[in-house]
Amino acid sequence: MSNKFGIENFSKDELTIEVKDRSEGNTISVNWIGRVYMIDPSEIIGPYLENVHKIIQDNSLKYINVDFTELRLLNSSGLKAVIKWFKSIGELPEEKKYKIKLVYDGGSDWQITSLSMLNELFPKIIEKIPV
Repeated sequence: MSNKFGIENFSKDELTIEVKDRSEGNTISVNWIGRVYMIDPSEIIGPYLENVHKIIQDNSLKYINVDFTELRLLNSSGLKAVIKWFKSIGELPEEKKYKIKLVYDGGSDWQITSLSMLNELFPKIIEKIPV
């Protein structure tokens, strides 16, 4: 385990999701590494993200980092799983909502395009941070 909240890392096929403590206060970074190319990753990734979401709420975190800089491919089905997670944040009561600092590779065309769309869908939740 690499974080104080006891969130296990996720690994399947060529995708790893690591959850790490952040040095600046009571928060975490959810780092996506590799490729999401499975036919229906939401069946696999969905339950994991639901658990992360629940732990974030249970610990009253106000923001987290979601880091895509090491993600090389996110197919449309994988993007759908991310959208479902972010949508569930927006549906929370105000006192349970948290913000996403979305860290991405500013030199990657597909990340710029896909993640800009996420920002348009969830402008009150997401702050984009290109690196």
